Amino acid sequence: MNADFEKTGLSRIFSITPHRFPFSMATILWVFLWFSWTSFITAADRTTPEVKTLVQQMEQHARERDALLKNYSVDRVYKVENKRLGMVAEESAAMIFLAPGEKLFEIRSQSGSTFLRRGVINRIIDTEQKNAVPAEKPKTAITSDNYEFEWLGQETVNGRPQYILHAKPRRKDLLLFDAKIWVDVEDLAVTRIEGRPAKNPSFWTRKVEFTHEYQKFGPFWLPVRNHSVAQVFLFGKTTTELEYSNYQINQPGLEERAAEIRKRGNKLEIQIDSKDKR
Repeated sequence: MNADFEKTGLSRIFSITPHRFPFSMATILWVFLWFSWTSFITAADRTTPEVKTLVQQMEQHARERDALLKNYSVDRVYKVENKRLGMVAEESAAMIFLAPGEKLFEIRSQSGSTFLRRGVINRIIDTEQKNAVPAEKPKTAITSDNYEFEWLGQETVNGRPQYILHAKPRRKDLLLFDAKIWVDVEDLAVTRIEGRPAKNPSFWTRKVEFTHEYQKFGPFWLPVRNHSVAQVFLFGKTTTELEYSNYQINQPGLEERAAEIRKRGNKLEIQIDSKDKR
């Protein structure tokens, strides 16, 4: 989940010519790929509001998570909308993760703009699959190697006390961010992130703002929603949503489901009615 792109993957995505892949698409890809690679953080004992200690314990919990998380599956619904272009695309899928770094997708439904679906949603999925590489995780992890942290305060969210930190990237990297992060006091887990990319995905991108939300499932805090708004020259505002539901974690039956998906070829396209295409 923390894995970064390989260098070749980045060049493939962000060097595509404008007539084939609008600049807004690169912006959308950044937000969702980063979110997909954000680490799970396991539950832990009490912490202290001293920033350095918080970060050190978060890093330790991420290492513990790698040992605990054998597999999981989750249902996803992707939606991309650009009102200026009058285009909407939606796709639902099941995703299976197998440690140490394999992701398989089972597409269940597709509708709306074929252009947005293939140019944005399917590229998000394809690139996430290709870059679920454990060796790349440190490059995008929420650690002191990648960020400087500043104490902002505390508040209670949904009955749980939270520390609030400012995470400032140490370098301008497309897969890092400049954001406020909420950290659960009891579990020392990231529960919310609000911010912007450390580097704009393209010259044409005027502004990107995103929110990532997490929820506790057993000892894990896992993503449940991602919302982003990108303001891009000529294309205007593009809104992208990703909803997660129905987690199944460390279930023996997932190995058999994964084998079936591999057997079918792990395709990202299903047959859709011509009226749904644009």
